[in-house]
Amino acid sequence: MDKEEITEYNDDLGIFIFYIALKNLVYIFWS
Repeated sequence: MDKEEITEYNDDLGIFIFYIALKNLVYIFWS
């Protein structure tokens, strides 16, 4: 795994975590 691949993976992970956090916030506010 070279540096570029790791950066790409981290970006995907960040988006994934952000998406889950956003979903949880929406769930809390609308429940």
